[in-house]
Amino acid sequence: MSAPASPVERQLNYWMMVQKYRDGKPYMEPFRLAREINFEKDYRVRLNVSSPQAGYLYILNEGPAATDSAPSLVILFPSPTANGASSFLAENEPIQVPQQGWFQFDQEQGTEKLWLVFSANSEPELEAVKGFANAKDRGAINDLALGRRVREFLKTRLATMTTLENNDGRKQTTIKAQGDLLVQLINLEHH
Repeated sequence: MSAPASPVERQLNYWMMVQKYRDGKPYMEPFRLAREINFEKDYRVRLNVSSPQAGYLYILNEGPAATDSAPSLVILFPSPTANGASSFLAENEPIQVPQQGWFQFDQEQGTEKLWLVFSANSEPELEAVKGFANAKDRGAINDLALGRRVREFLKTRLATMTTLENNDGRKQTTIKAQGDLLVQLINLEHH
């Protein structure tokens, strides 16, 4: 009799590059972080992601909740300006998001939720919204029904157990999950 097969483990590595700005201009040199800090309103960030496995990567941002509406949901990756608009991430091939420029924290204080989804297979709910990553919509998922489906997808899949390993020497965080799907929520506080 053979031993049962071990479940597949998905692994995703990430780190952030941070650029401080003062009076609309870069201030000091950019620096690398393994984990989150409390960001100031005019800081700029880039997310860097890689994996020893090939798979499908989706990165979404959920802004702080407005008092009179649901928080905005924005698809950050895939996008037409990075990776040829493909969600496919080749093994050991780092991706920088955004590929050109920086994400800027706006005047709205609170917690930005950054959702990382890494799957062995493309995810239809997330593939359906990647078309919003265009110059007009700027990633904002403006279709309420699609937005609800994406939120439901994220909420139900977040229950998947993940482990986080922070490597302060390499300034990198490694996320691991058993199975074909990894979903991780990163909270970015800004004031």
